[in-house]
Amino acid sequence: MKKSKIIAVSVLAVIFAVVVALTFTGTIEGIEPEIHKLLNPNAEMSEFMHSFTVFGDTILDVFLIAVLVFLPFTTKKVGIPVAATAIISTVLNKVIKNIVARPRPDEALRLLEIDGYSFPSGHAMNNTAIYIAIMLCLLPLCKTKTQKGIVIAIFTIIPLIIGVSRVYFNVHFTSDVICGWCLGAIVALLMSEIPFNKKGALNE
Repeated sequence: MKKSKIIAVSVLAVIFAVVVALTFTGTIEGIEPEIHKLLNPNAEMSEFMHSFTVFGDTILDVFLIAVLVFLPFTTKKVGIPVAATAIISTVLNKVIKNIVARPRPDEALRLLEIDGYSFPSGHAMNNTAIYIAIMLCLLPLCKTKTQKGIVIAIFTIIPLIIGVSRVYFNVHFTSDVICGWCLGAIVALLMSEIPFNKKGALNE
């Protein structure tokens, strides 16, 4: 693994650990509702935010991955690695959610109907894993710094806004989203180190 990836994974792991410690010791318990109010002071529905929340739904993630897997020119270099990353992220997210079993914000204050546990945010974690994985697959194909900058910007901003939308609609606490971002990025970075051969199978 390259030094830059080791540093990135280490930093993300530290951020995750710090946020978890602050969250489950109750240190930021009073701050998190205020962040929601800051993002959405009038508890309004926003078409912009709603479009990103919907864009991060599982069904659209599955559609995106299916396209990448079945298109001949993306199957090997992008589709299969991204699909593997998404599966690992989704399974890990479900396991952690059921172990931690953190309730979501007050149901009466949520702006979207949703159930299940809150930590970490599946939208934030899985979409970060998927889009960072796509980014890591595309970067080696970029020929100029401008192309690389565009790819990094697009595939970083999308999961960031998806995560923010979950706090905006008060279906997740801020810590759920931050930890989801961290875990999703870690999964993508680690999975990018798994060698795939030209046939799309793991190298032996």
